[in-house]
Amino acid sequence: MSVIVVVPPEAILDAATLRGLVPGLDGVDAGHLDLLIRTAQQMIEPPDSWVGRAFGRQTLESVTDGFCVIDERGVIPLPYPPITSIVSITYEDRAGVVQTLPPENYRASLVGIYCGVRPAAGLSWPATSCAPDAVKIRFIAGYADDSPELLPAKHAVALSVQSLRSLAREDIFLKRESAEGIAEKEWAVSMQAEKLMQDTIERLLRPYRIYL
Repeated sequence: MSVIVVVPPEAILDAATLRGLVPGLDGVDAGHLDLLIRTAQQMIEPPDSWVGRAFGRQTLESVTDGFCVIDERGVIPLPYPPITSIVSITYEDRAGVVQTLPPENYRASLVGIYCGVRPAAGLSWPATSCAPDAVKIRFIAGYADDSPELLPAKHAVALSVQSLRSLAREDIFLKRESAEGIAEKEWAVSMQAEKLMQDTIERLLRPYRIYL
């Protein structure tokens, strides 16, 4: 199974909210902050995230070479919860013609972290061609923007933005250096502080993790 992003995720933070979470951003352009937010959020979004969740509302598509079921009920699991709805299920039939499965022919189970679809009662999945992309299941995933479950992820993204800003500087740790007779250095972000920041980001995201 592979998953492609059809519609990219909505941002779970905006520049105004970020300024309230991270000090020292008053002089930073809102457009630049939006870019940093998208960059930081992409690290935890499908299809390459280690977390296994969808955070911002987005449209994903699961692509397989057939109706790959996991039990006798014909359930096909769907990755990256939470999933709110199925957009469509299409398949290439034995003749190589792409068909759309009528919604009344399948049932979706979208509660909790283990989501999937199965045939409606008395039906089975249709036969498909042998193409690697014979079956495509398109679905909407991600949290509502006002969901309280998103709060740890929002703080993780805010910390990631802070880390990205530090890495973008000419010297990511040196704040001031003076050499007038006596060497003097002032560090903006110590290596220990950066490690603490990364550890905190991981702790905030760990409860979301799903092992696919």
